[in-house]
This record gives sequence, structure tokens and C-alpha cells, in this order.
Amino acid sequence: MIILSVISFFYKSFRDNRVISAILKGMEAGVAATIVDILIDMWQGIIREKNLLLTLMAPITFFANFVFNINVLVIIIFCSVLCFIQAYIKIRQGGIRGE
Repeated sequence: MIILSVISFFYKSFRDNRVISAILKGMEAGVAATIVDILIDMWQGIIREKNLLLTLMAPITFFANFVFNINVLVIIIFCSVLCFIQAYIKIRQGGIRGE
């Protein structure tokens, strides 16, 4: 929190500096590439698991947020509840053991 306060305090001077502005602009591309790489790795893990709920969850949540403007927090809570229910059902059926 302290670091964020210091950065926000000096943000105006950073923003006006051409060198710092160019560095920050270059970092945007790096951050975007990192996010895409993480998404690909996560998606490959989901596909490998062969879980229909998880496979359908990603495109449905994107559609729910992008088209219907449903709040991300509501989507996260709803998906968490669905995953807990699925895990509970699998445990009751003996499908998940202490891994």
C-alpha cells in the first residue's frame, strides 16, 4: 500500500517524462504477452483434465461479461459455487481421493 501511494504521488512527473513514458509503453506489450501466455497454459490444463464444466466455463463467463455486462465478481462467485458443488458430488461418489 505504501509503494502504491508513493508511485501515485510521483505519477504526474513520470507521465510527463518521455523516456519513462516510452518504457511504460513497452512494458504494456510485455504484460499483455505474459497474460496471453498464462491464459494459454491454463486453457491447456483445463482441456487436459477433460472436465465439461471447466471447459464450458471459460467461454460462457466471457460471453456473460462481454455481452450481458454481468459483474466479474458475480461471475467469480457463481463459478466458485459451481466448482464446489461439482467437487462435493465427486467426493460423495468416491471420485476424488487425497491427491
